[in-house]
Amino acid sequence: MRTKLIILSVLLLLSQACREIHVKTVIKNNGQILRSYTLIRDVHENGARVAAHNNLNEDQLPNLFFPVDTSWKAETHIDTVKNKKISTYSKLFQNKDALQLYYDTNQYTLKKLNPRLTLNREFKWLKTINTYSESMDQIFRGKENLNFFTKTEKSNIENDNMNDTLQKKYERWVAYHITDEIAYTVQKFSSKEIDVVDWKKIMYERIKMSDNNNPLKENNPFDFPELKEKQKELDLSDFDLLIETIEKYSGNTLSDATKKQIQTSLEKKMEIYMGLYTDKLFYTVQIPGKIVSSNADSVKGNTAYWNMSPFIAGTPFKMEVVSEQSNAGIAVTLGAILIIIVFIWLIRRKG
Repeated sequence: MRTKLIILSVLLLLSQACREIHVKTVIKNNGQILRSYTLIRDVHENGARVAAHNNLNEDQLPNLFFPVDTSWKAETHIDTVKNKKISTYSKLFQNKDALQLYYDTNQYTLKKLNPRLTLNREFKWLKTINTYSESMDQIFRGKENLNFFTKTEKSNIENDNMNDTLQKKYERWVAYHITDEIAYTVQKFSSKEIDVVDWKKIMYERIKMSDNNNPLKENNPFDFPELKEKQKELDLSDFDLLIETIEKYSGNTLSDATKKQIQTSLEKKMEIYMGLYTDKLFYTVQIPGKIVSSNADSVKGNTAYWNMSPFIAGTPFKMEVVSEQSNAGIAVTLGAILIIIVFIWLIRRKG
């Protein structure tokens, strides 16, 4: 039996496809961070409204890409108009270091992407500048290579407005990055240096051939159509074939232990990709003061909004926002206190 990468995971994800996950970060004046995840999916069970609940059991913990445990507050209800089940999980962290530590010490789907955040507050005489950022590494290694697309194509991909031709082009772009990830992983886990240059070259050639002259038969980011020559190099979900071709072109045999390590690493990365391929992630950051700059998709008041970029497959994802708060009230208060002190001093001096 040939080994297909993450087939069970893919089937599981597809069975719960089209979920929406809204990640909200509320930054408070005292540096505390309220983090919440809102999960929206279609209602499958019969019945009326689901009662809100404040406690989570271990078997109730959802796959939200980020970690959630029983210490989080949970609330669930049914939107009977849209026939949606809406669950919100929230937790207050004392500062950004506490949230980062929570990322670093728990297991969750996106941990492989090394999520990290920063929050800086610069106090000046008349204003305070708040700077927040949150970022994740790309899923698959390789050159970012976004010049593979035109400006219009990038916009259409970001806005989920792809026709069949652009969809196939995007899948080829992902395939190049998966190929680089596989090459890196083989070299990382092998006990000796493995030369994968020739293997990568033939893989690139096969991917390039999978264009309009050899159209994809199915909307699948890993499987490519059968070609008359060297079809083996094209099926990026067939782990056994991938290993066979790597061994063939490198002239090396990989141990069973090494193959297992490579397979496990690849499955985790592909699970992330398929998860983000089927679910929709939205990010919201609410920050004190007036937002003066950001790379957000949109800004309203003191809140910035992002959609998860589809280019995270091969490009790091980073959210940045800067706000300014007026300290005029503090300055006026200090000035008033100073005047009172001087006034009292003058009275005492006259006395």
